[in-house]
Amino acid sequence: MESLTFDIASTQLGSKSDDAFQEVTRYLGELSEKLALFEVYQSRIDLDPSLFESFFGLLVDLVLACASAIKHFRKNGVSQAINFTSWTNVDRHFSKNLQEFTHRIEHLRHLVEAYNVTEIRLKQNEVIESLGRHSLQVSGQEEAHLPYYQLPFGRNHAFFGRTKVLEELRDVLQPSSAGNSIRSAALWGTGGLGKSQVALEYANLQVQAQCRLVIWLPAQSETDMSRALVQAASQVRPPGYEEGMSAERTRFTMWNWLQTTDISWLIIFDNVDENELLISNWPAAGNGQIVVTCRSELIAASPADCAIEIPSFTRKEGGELLLKLAGKRKADDDDTAAAEELSDMLGGLALAINITARQIFVKKKSMKQFLPYFIKNKQSLRTPPRYAARNPYYNETLVTVWQTAFNSLDEDSSHLLGLICFFAPDAIPRDIINTPAHIPGTWHFLTDTAGYEEAEAQLLRMSLIKINDEIGLISIHRLIREAYYDHLSEEKRRDTFRVAYLVGEKLGKRAAENCDDKESLMYAYLCESVATIDHRRGRYGDANIFFLRSLFIREKEPTTTAPELADAYSAVGLALFGLFRSEEAIRYVNKALEISYAAPEDVQHTFNIDRYLRNRSRPQAALRNFESAKQDVAAAKAFQTKVYGQDSHFHGETSYILGKVAVQEGDLDLAMQHLQRAYDLQSPGKPTHQSVASALYHQALVCMRRSTDRR
Repeated sequence: MESLTFDIASTQLGSKSDDAFQEVTRYLGELSEKLALFEVYQSRIDLDPSLFESFFGLLVDLVLACASAIKHFRKNGVSQAINFTSWTNVDRHFSKNLQEFTHRIEHLRHLVEAYNVTEIRLKQNEVIESLGRHSLQVSGQEEAHLPYYQLPFGRNHAFFGRTKVLEELRDVLQPSSAGNSIRSAALWGTGGLGKSQVALEYANLQVQAQCRLVIWLPAQSETDMSRALVQAASQVRPPGYEEGMSAERTRFTMWNWLQTTDISWLIIFDNVDENELLISNWPAAGNGQIVVTCRSELIAASPADCAIEIPSFTRKEGGELLLKLAGKRKADDDDTAAAEELSDMLGGLALAINITARQIFVKKKSMKQFLPYFIKNKQSLRTPPRYAARNPYYNETLVTVWQTAFNSLDEDSSHLLGLICFFAPDAIPRDIINTPAHIPGTWHFLTDTAGYEEAEAQLLRMSLIKINDEIGLISIHRLIREAYYDHLSEEKRRDTFRVAYLVGEKLGKRAAENCDDKESLMYAYLCESVATIDHRRGRYGDANIFFLRSLFIREKEPTTTAPELADAYSAVGLALFGLFRSEEAIRYVNKALEISYAAPEDVQHTFNIDRYLRNRSRPQAALRNFESAKQDVAAAKAFQTKVYGQDSHFHGETSYILGKVAVQEGDLDLAMQHLQRAYDLQSPGKPTHQSVASALYHQALVCMRRSTDRR
């Protein structure tokens, strides 16, 4: 019947309209796919008559839907038929029936899986009898060729840290006292964290512990996995294996032996992208361990017993690894501090640390020398240096590691990820983005809860974002944020920025107003967010109100840290400066500096002392206390250089302040030099930052004061 329908459609429609032919072909292709699945699953179990009858009824409906499509083409003319309103009803009818058929197939799949599990867990002699029926005779004298270790690389002697993860993995996978069983765990996290490296290290530890069989299965496609399993079978030669067997029989023989042997084994499914691929190749019995590596938290949740997130390295851990890989065995305090700062900027991502270490090694720079070089040339340092030896353990770069995920996003999830890139990466309230406010253009999903959740789920599945559902916050790794921002076209950046501004402006205050506990730290965070937007828009009065609310909470809240309290005082001072209340502004910023300098010297780098000094220099200059302003700028530059190295973005901010001071003092040439330096340092890393536009604006003012300068 399926073939007959296809012949009718192709002969009557194919020569008359490509569009019509494509529509009917789509119908038949989808129907053919579902029928093929039905035949496979139905062959595995005996269907209940009533269930079979319901399948037959749905099949009739689907065939009638195809017939309706052909009738529609005959009635309305083939060339323009799909443009008629009535076509929508035909299409909807077919889609509804196909969806119902798909749901029934899914139910049937679950029945088959349950049947398979029951079948696989037969006693060993019953399984051997089953193998015999498939002409795979098992000899009691045959033995597998062991030990055998199928690993992609040798042990990585530069493997670093991950002690807690390996301990947790060992605890989950150690043999049970109840007897032979499969123990499994999934290692998950975004690309570049080193999941495969952890799995490889664990595999080597199991080899040392006398595990006799370790098989590494690349799991990005069925073909790769099948090829690796056949390769393992050809070397292990399990009972029943014969030369020249088909690949399918070879896989069957290998899986059945793994499920019945008493020999302990370890299988690693590496880089799993599809849960279905994992489930269809998951052993139901045996005396083994299974480790899965995947990016998605959702894939890690099933069928493995336990999901273990691979965290980023801490600032200190990343610094130590960077020094080790770069060959800096005798680092002084300055190099150690620079390495930790680099680790922080790289977000503790193992891949980024590895690439950066190789850059340092090839360029023969100290950590202290490399830090400002990195800040200035960050984009060009995302790939390994040209002349560095190839590292077999990392095939990706910071340009390619997330590229596949970026390219596979649909329009809504692509929009959402771009929007997230314009917010602070670590604490983005979900209810601020999923908004009832109307957003013009192609952003309607933000006002549709189901559409928003679908976009969010796609990003979560690809491990491009993380969600803390307990407190309702989204976070994104800073390097993913940078990479996707660079991935966006200039037009999309502008459109996304426009929406980010609308979302923040319209909903920030609503979120603060709807916060139930106006004495909580959450309310303080919301007030700071609202105040920051108001300040950037020049609404300094509103900004001051919300900054003060946050400060009052932090003054009373015992969990407030000293750096957080200092930041709160400095923020109020900055808002007051915008209101031309310079003397009050200085008093608040002085309080921030008092708190900072009262802290032990070895922790003062955790305060934003350079920001406080810059915030005090501005009202000092407004009061024409130019020498005091320049002293604050000099102190800020010294702190910035110590913490961030030379020529950081923050050096651009101090140059901007010096440029404005020089204008007030009448030295226009010096002002132009400072303002140009401000633009040069700030625009590469933060092209949309207000300071970039401000530097250009004040350069224009200087030109206007020069009667002969028309720039």
